[in-house]
Amino acid sequence: AQAVFDEALAVLKLAFTEERISFTGAHFSYENVPVELHPFQKPNPPLWYGIGSPEGAAVVVEQGFHGITLAKPAVAAEFA
Repeated sequence: AQAVFDEALAVLKLAFTEERISFTGAHFSYENVPVELHPFQKPNPPLWYGIGSPEGAAVVVEQGFHGITLAKPAVAAEFA
């Protein structure tokens, strides 16, 4: 599942900044697809990532995402 997510995120980041996208990966393949809508925020809108573990918090930091969790406060404090 993580590999599919990573690939989909790469495609989205291309679509946020390009007029046409071409991408070939293990799970998705697109050739010269026009992008009709672009985000107002540049280079992309804020991206949010659900955090359920300290490893998930590390992904948020590495990718520059905003993080959100439904964990109880004591558990969420471990992520900080």
